[in-house]
This record gives sequence, C-alpha cells and structure tokens, in this order.
Amino acid sequence: MNMATGTISLSFSGNFDKNSFSISDGRTISTDPYSVNIQVKSFVCFVTGTRIRTDRGDVAVEAMRVGDVAITASGQARPVTWIGQRTLRGIDGPVDGVAWPVRVVAGTFGVNRPDRDLFLSPGHAICVDMMGEIFVPVGRLVNGGTIASVPVDEVTYWHIELDSHDVLLSNNLPTESYLDMGNRTWFAGDGDAMVPDDADRSRYARPFVDDGAIVEAVRLRVAARAREMGWTDICDMDLHLVVDGRRVDGDKDHNLARFIFPASAREVRLLSHCFTPAHMVMDGDARALGVCLTGMTLSDGFHAERAVALTEPLFDGQHDLEQDGAWKWRWTRGDLPFDPAIWDGFRSHVILRLDLLPSQGRRWVPPMMVGAMPEGRVVALSR
Repeated sequence: MNMATGTISLSFSGNFDKNSFSISDGRTISTDPYSVNIQVKSFVCFVTGTRIRTDRGDVAVEAMRVGDVAITASGQARPVTWIGQRTLRGIDGPVDGVAWPVRVVAGTFGVNRPDRDLFLSPGHAICVDMMGEIFVPVGRLVNGGTIASVPVDEVTYWHIELDSHDVLLSNNLPTESYLDMGNRTWFAGDGDAMVPDDADRSRYARPFVDDGAIVEAVRLRVAARAREMGWTDICDMDLHLVVDGRRVDGDKDHNLARFIFPASAREVRLLSHCFTPAHMVMDGDARALGVCLTGMTLSDGFHAERAVALTEPLFDGQHDLEQDGAWKWRWTRGDLPFDPAIWDGFRSHVILRLDLLPSQGRRWVPPMMVGAMPEGRVVALSR
C-alpha cells in the first residue's frame, strides 16, 4: 500500500466493488481513509459448554449425539442428523483473530436470553424478532461490552444439523442450526473450506440480514438493553503514567495533558483504556484506539527541553502516523513505553506535555454486579 497516494496493489481473485471485495477463500478486505481491515466471513458454530434444548432437557453440545431430538424455538421436536466438531489452536493475528469466539452476556437479549453467558463463532446467527424473525450474525452485533470478542489460544467449535435449517435454543437464546454451505468437511478436519458459500440464502429458515438499517436497529436494541442491565458507555480513557511501578496522574485541560515524574525514573509507561469505534457504530474503524497524540514535549523546567516527533522510534508498535495536509496525529494502543534516554541530562524532574486530539470515543463499562471477562487472552475454550 502506498500511503502517499492511497493506492493498494493486490493480486487476489474475487468479486470487487468500490468499497470492498470478497476473495475466493472467504476473506474480505475493506478500506477506510487510514487503514486496511482484513476480515474473514466466519463459519457458524457453538463453543464447547453451550447447552442445547432437547427432549431430555438442556444438554451440553459436546455430549449430544446423532439421533438426539432437539426442541426448536417454535417448540418442534427435530432429530439431529449430523454433528460437526473441530479444535483450533494457536489462533492469532488480524485474520486468525476473527476465529475468536464472541461472548454474549447472560440477559443481553432479555431476561434469561441467554440464561448464561453464551460463546459463539462470529458468523453464527442469532434469531431476533424485528417485526418478524430474522437471522443476524453475532459478529455484526459486537459492541465490546455485552457482546464481545474473546481472544483465545485454543477453542473447540461444534455445530448441530437438523433435517432442515431451523432455530435452536442455545443457553435459552434462539440461534441457527447448522446449514451445509459446502464447508462440512472442515469440521471433520478433512478440508480447508471453513467459510460457507452464502450465495443461496433461500435455504435459511429465517431471512438472513447482515447489513443495513435492520442490523443497526438490532444494535440499538442491544445497547438499550445493556443500559437496562447497568452497563454504561463512557468516554474516559483513564490516561495516566506508571513510573517505576507507581501510578502517576497528570493535569488535563481539554486537548492538553501534563505529567511530572522524577528524572531518575527508569521505567515509564503511558497507559490508557482503548475503545473501538466499530463497537459503537456499525462498520466503523475496527482498530483498538488509546489516545490520539498530535505532539509531545519533555522538559525539566530549567534549560533542558525536547520535542519528540511522532515518527521517532518511541512510537514503534503504536498505530501508524496519520496525516491530513499539514495536520499529523498518531493513536496509541493503550500502552506506550518510554526510553529513559529521552530525558538524559534532565535535572530533578521531567515535565511531560502531551498535545491530544480530543476524542469522542466511547467504551462500555460493566456494572459492579456483572462479572466482566478478565482482560487479555483466554488459554482455551475447549473440551
């Protein structure tokens, strides 16, 4: 990609339009003014531990067998004709990361809907009633709060097929059963076609919707329900330093922040929470953004002063420099470590001044009574 011209040169085959294109293996690349986001149209599966409604009660998906009788959301008894299963290990990176399961917090779609936290693959559709029942992929509803992607190193995925596509109750939430779209062998570990061919949507038990005003309306309903549950969306990123293991809060005034710490400090990090615009606005920027810096200056209050350019090695590992004419800025990833060599020769204390681009970014914060998933990666969601 030529950042100066905005030109992207790729040698992929697929179906193209002016905003994005689909590649033969199911990956899509969509562009915004500042980044290229690579996404996979994910397979549709349950995670180990999901409980499926049957004529014997709710049964863990890994304990189900062909011939079991599932009770659908409409109350019909339907025999299970096939069960798919596969374990993924070493999941990482911007493409593999979309194989991470999505957690739907208990109660997200109403009281006891689901009745316990539910983990699904991003492409798995939830059945919602929007003046008629529709299927919406859970990955299109991710908000970073009540519906959130969970980084894992290992996950086992399952799917349950009936004699025709229908609506199962998984942890008491209506979700789709498996529909063979050409990827059946992937679940047995015999093929690479993890991504379904979704060209024939007439076979779906309910209309399948993954874009547009209807999906946005579902997202708004989920957000309203989150607030009912005590979740709050806030814009405070909690910007602070950690200096030799101790938290240091600074003075903030609109687009300026100032911190003071000893010049003898050897380990200094600028920390903040992150937000993801796509969690609040469908098809928004999918990056996890910390704070937006437009300038940085260090001084000791006497004679030493140093301006740190946004292109310096200090910012390696942060988001790329962005520019609009003469205006330049750079987003952090929530953790910016400093090299103490930057303030070599400073007397007594270091005064760190940050020029910030005011952000309207928001993130969801759970209520005290709701157990939030721990930050970081989960080792496994497998049998």
